Parts: sequence; C-alpha cells; structure tokens
Amino acid sequence: MKLWIIYSKVVLNPNKNNAISWMEDEARNCGFDVQVLFAEDIVLMAHESHMLYYQGEKMTLPDIVLTRCYDIHMLEHLERAGVKVFNSSKSLMQCRNKWHTHQILTSESIKSPKTIFSEHTCDFEFIKNELSLPFVVKCIFGAKGEQVHLVHNEEEFDHVLTLIDQPLFQSYVKTSYGRDIRLHVIGDQVVTSVLRKSESSFKSNFSLGGAAESYEADAELKDLAVKSSKALGLDFSGIDVMFTGDGYTVCEVNGVPGFRTVGLTSGYNIPFAMMDYIRRNV
Repeated sequence: MKLWIIYSKVVLNPNKNNAISWMEDEARNCGFDVQVLFAEDIVLMAHESHMLYYQGEKMTLPDIVLTRCYDIHMLEHLERAGVKVFNSSKSLMQCRNKWHTHQILTSESIKSPKTIFSEHTCDFEFIKNELSLPFVVKCIFGAKGEQVHLVHNEEEFDHVLTLIDQPLFQSYVKTSYGRDIRLHVIGDQVVTSVLRKSESSFKSNFSLGGAAESYEADAELKDLAVKSSKALGLDFSGIDVMFTGDGYTVCEVNGVPGFRTVGLTSGYNIPFAMMDYIRRNV
C-alpha cells in the first residue's frame, strides 16, 4: 500500500534530529511504499475530481495518509478523494481548537480544568470570581506551551490580552505546578507515558526546557487517557494530564503528538507501533 507522511516545514530544525527518517524506516519495515511530503509544497484542486499537486506536479493519490500537521482543508480534500487519513480531519479539528476539546471532554464527563471562553470581550472581575486568582490564559490554537500565561492581577490580564487573539481562561491547578504526565495513546491502549517537570515554570513542556522521565501510569490514569482520545475520535494522541488533590484532570489533547522525547525516555518504539496499527486497521 502507498503511504504518504505529511509534515509541515516548521518542524525542520538543522540542529535537531526531526525523527522523519525514523518514521520512514518503520513504515518500510511494516511493508508500506512510503513517501514524505511537506504541506507547504502542496496545492489542492477541485474540478471534476479531487486533485493534489506537489511542487507543481500532479500526484497520484496514495491509499493512506499519516499526517504530522494540522492542515485541515488538505486532509478533508484527501478524505473526499477516498484516502484513509490518520488522524481524521474531524478529530484533528476538534483537538486543534482547545475550546472544542474542553466542550467535548465535558460532554463525556471527563475531568478537565474549569474553562471559560467568549468570542467577544471577557470581563476580568467575572473571570476572577469564577476561577479565582491566579488563573491561566491561553490561545485556543496554541501548542508546545506557547501563548500560555499565568495571570495574577488585572494589569497582567490586560497585557496578556494584547498578546493573544482568541484567549480562553482556565482555573490554575496549583497541585500540578511544573509537572504533568504525557500519555501516548495508540488505538485503545496507552503505549507509554512520561512525567514532565520544570523547576522554573508552572509549564512543564519539554520544548520549553523541562525535563522528562519514564512514568508508570496507573489504571485510572490509563483509562482517563484512552477515554479522552476516543472522545476526540483520535487513533493516535498525546494526552496531557495534571495532578489534582484527589486524582487527575486532563489539561490538553494533542492530535499530532511529538514522540521523540517520549520514545527515547521510555525506550518504546512509537513510530513502529503507529505503523503497525495502520497496517492492522486498513
């Protein structure tokens, strides 16, 4: 079967191993005819059929696409052309928008921080009364811990709103300061998990300088992660969970989770597991 793995060029960093070759190798090990494409070089066309051009050349579409980016229109186009996409455009759209994520988690009775959003202005006093100080402000489309701020007063609140176009507001989980758990879910199984820690920030993201170590998830934590992934309709996910006084709460659901740090920390071969899952489910 012909498989495309589609990345965005924003992941390319000459100073890092981007793990693209790792993904390619495991795809071949699972018997796929694999090709890596970059979304920035793709042009879509709809005229009598759903066509795709790559670097100016009309392409014969593959059987399967594994996406490593959130280009929703492109993924919808491929799906309409009959291509099987992992993860689906709908599931990625739901977890790309953090407000949609928390709406869905709430509908499924899955614990997540109290979250407030408005498409218009939000009053500081209202948010303070609902969430108490400090509270978290983040962009609904942010990633890797970027555009996430801890607000202690109205002056900070006003400043943060000049930095974020579409903010949502969340209660601050003090008991999880500088630490959370990233669980990597494939299908209906947590395949590996790590504890992420920071000594200098309430954000524990490895990309922001945090540290990671292997973590043995208990049954409650695994069940929470799998339920969260399924609620969003994901085949592959990274579920970020925070510690509360009496258990856990889901901070975010990532539909294009990085795996290099998690895989190297735990020793688990995530790219192979992903390819094997695709092979068994197509």
